[in-house]
Amino acid sequence: MLKISQLILLSALAFSCNSESTSELKRSAIPNDPNVRVVRVMDGSLIKFVMVSGNKGFELSCSDPLGLLRLVDATGFPSILLNAYPPITMDAAADLKIDQQPKLTCKSDDKLLYKVDLDGKTKYFFGAKGSTKLYMFGCQGLVDAMGFDLMKAHPLDPMLIDENPIFNVSDEQDLNCLQGVAIGSKASWDAGKEGSMVVTPGKEIPVLTYAAKNPNGLSASLSLTKEGQCDWLNIVNLPSALVINGTVPTEFIGQTCKLTVTADAGTIAEDSKSLLIETCKPNTINVGGVCQPIASVPKVFKWAGSETVYTPGVDFATGQVGFRAAMSHVLKTNDGGQTWTYAFEGRAETMSFSSPTVGWYSGEANGLVYRTTDAGATFEPIVIPHKVMWKQLFAPSENNVWVTGYYNQMVRTQDNGASWTEIRLPIFPNYAVRSLEFVSASIVYLTLQTSSDADHPNQVWRSLDAGETWQQVLALGYQEPPTDIHARTANHAWLATQGTIYRTADGGKSWEKPKFMPVIAQAEQVAFHDERIGWAVVRLPEASHKTLLLTRDGGITWYLAPNANIEGISTFVNLKAFGPSLVVGYDDRGNTLRITAE
Repeated sequence: MLKISQLILLSALAFSCNSESTSELKRSAIPNDPNVRVVRVMDGSLIKFVMVSGNKGFELSCSDPLGLLRLVDATGFPSILLNAYPPITMDAAADLKIDQQPKLTCKSDDKLLYKVDLDGKTKYFFGAKGSTKLYMFGCQGLVDAMGFDLMKAHPLDPMLIDENPIFNVSDEQDLNCLQGVAIGSKASWDAGKEGSMVVTPGKEIPVLTYAAKNPNGLSASLSLTKEGQCDWLNIVNLPSALVINGTVPTEFIGQTCKLTVTADAGTIAEDSKSLLIETCKPNTINVGGVCQPIASVPKVFKWAGSETVYTPGVDFATGQVGFRAAMSHVLKTNDGGQTWTYAFEGRAETMSFSSPTVGWYSGEANGLVYRTTDAGATFEPIVIPHKVMWKQLFAPSENNVWVTGYYNQMVRTQDNGASWTEIRLPIFPNYAVRSLEFVSASIVYLTLQTSSDADHPNQVWRSLDAGETWQQVLALGYQEPPTDIHARTANHAWLATQGTIYRTADGGKSWEKPKFMPVIAQAEQVAFHDERIGWAVVRLPEASHKTLLLTRDGGITWYLAPNANIEGISTFVNLKAFGPSLVVGYDDRGNTLRITAE
């Protein structure tokens, strides 16, 4: 082994031979190397503790058991985990070439410690006495555990490493350390969706954010791999997170995109999250991230009583719970209209339930309306400070209730009937309120039907301020009366009339007829699940039965649903969509139409 004086001399000689060269150690030990670990190796009946670094095995040896544990801990692998993993055989560890590497002992009397200044930083190396092969430390903890004194490290000129083959140093000979992280530790995820996500063509996906931290508390670096049709995604890789968004292409049907986000844990094990992005199959629709079948086959259930009983008031709060008037009392169903039982006494001309327990009805001809909060077990009379026989009642929510009376009087309450506000409609006496449709507490559509007067067309009005002001958005001929209106959003609404179903996608600024629709005599009721999927009950020319139409493009085209003929249904009172796979309709004779996905 060269003495220090000889090293200095060689350094000077090297410098004089090539004064223009600049030297630096190009490679250095990398902290948190994922290849670093401690394993137990069975060598016959002897167990060796081996630190694996850079695919090489360095035996940890110390006659003092406590010193051996301290040496193991210094590598960054907690010694308490040594027995948690079974030992491997010497044959299985053959690639580590354990016997060809120096032992890492707790007393290094047979080794020398060197230090080299590189770019203002001090690097430490050790080598066996008499050897020119040096191993660089990746952490000081291992230096201390091996018994070296940093103050006694021999200074070494980098030129002896770079320009002369006196000392052999490469990254394969680095000794890296885990810095106290348990083997097998993974990154902890702060954000990141995993599994599958159903998207809708033409819609934006929710913003996806992935973020993780290493076991040392620092943000983990993230990498992304993509499989399938993923080019439409916008991907931003921030220092501490990966953010993904985008608009699903219209042609993304029957295709998939798989994302795998991997967090470099800075330890033994990487961790990743995979997300499959897909669309629903034909005849299904995305509802809250779940593909549900589209209801298209009608099934008709009739009330077991007499079909001659007039039933003016019917409403379903859910697909199963509904109420209907039957002359002097009200009936209730809990099975979607298949069976009805007595609920309470009272003559109801119209009723509206915003939930299975909270509802209203009117029709006693005494100027009162009635409210229940216990599913009809009891009703409380509510006095409206206007002497009018109330005709129609609409309760879009528990607190928000609108009532119309004769001579087009209209009132509303927004506090459960504690106070009422009169709504003044800018219409002439020869108009009658046909229907109200609520998008929200503020946005309301109103249809008006005129008498047989060519000078006064039928009209559709809209209010954006809960009835304080109104704007006319459509005028129809007096021979085309509106029968029903349905709205899903502030922009999307549909109007059923004599012979067609109008649609608007801009809040009533413009209305369009379907580009294709079977010839019908009248559209009686229309209901939509969302802006695309909708149903309509219509009457065909010269037909004695009703017919069900279905649209899947927002009313641009309508077609006959399978088993479209609906027998035994009289004048429809309402049609409600409770999802893509359940639509409930009811007529004024107690019959219930259930459209399911069966």
